[in-house]
Amino acid sequence: MTTVNANDLAGRAQPGPPRRAGRWPGGGRDMPDLAGQLTGLQKAIGDLSGVLEQMSPRVIDSRIVALDANGQASGQHRLPFASLAVTSFSGSQLTIAAAPPAGSAPGPGPGVTQVAPRGFRVLNARAYAWSVYGGSPGDLVDIQAFSRPQPPAAAPAGASAPVASLFAFGTQTGPLAGTNIASMVAPAPGLYAMTLLNEVSGTVTAAEQDNLRLAVNAVTVISGLPLPAGAAAGGQAQPISANVRVPAGNVSVQAKGNAGVAAVYTSLIIATLIAP
Repeated sequence: MTTVNANDLAGRAQPGPPRRAGRWPGGGRDMPDLAGQLTGLQKAIGDLSGVLEQMSPRVIDSRIVALDANGQASGQHRLPFASLAVTSFSGSQLTIAAAPPAGSAPGPGPGVTQVAPRGFRVLNARAYAWSVYGGSPGDLVDIQAFSRPQPPAAAPAGASAPVASLFAFGTQTGPLAGTNIASMVAPAPGLYAMTLLNEVSGTVTAAEQDNLRLAVNAVTVISGLPLPAGAAAGGQAQPISANVRVPAGNVSVQAKGNAGVAAVYTSLIIATLIAP
């Protein structure tokens, strides 16, 4: 017969009933199978994603924003958008990014597009935030955010609102070379449709023949404007039309050379802004 020392038994694992699943601290019901429940929850969320998308509003947000002092604007939404429809009332080309605002406009890449001056464009990109760059302070931009992609669309620059024409009239007797006959002071920069009416009267000499030019900011734009002299002088002034870019400064009709001392030059400038 084998004798077992009690001290040996103390160091060995004793047989007992089968182990059960873990229990909450303090006893009570069994702990749940957390891994299994998380897997089941993940499957359920995957199955419900389409339903949740259908339940979300089609139009997440619609607003008009004014660009800040840096010519920028931004927006953030609690729900992700899938597309943006952007209508620009700015005279500048804008950069639109499906991303939070940054110090400067992003370069080419995903989630970035450009909108022509006073144009329209749809940007399909999924994000929570958008940002606008490139305009002037106070420019208005309409932003509509949708929970679903929209058909790609873009429109070129829209027609500008009608604006009043600007006028400048002047007359000079015996002007020297470079003298302004009529001058329009600092019109807003842009592209202008201009009509010029010029005539000469008084004592007309051969020096008056085509002795006019158009200058913008002291730079000659049209080096010679028709001005009948001699037998044709004193007749009805014929309008001269041209589209002229004015970046800055004054617009002037000037004498090209010295006129006859008794020749009277008269000019009228009519300018209408047609594009930024």
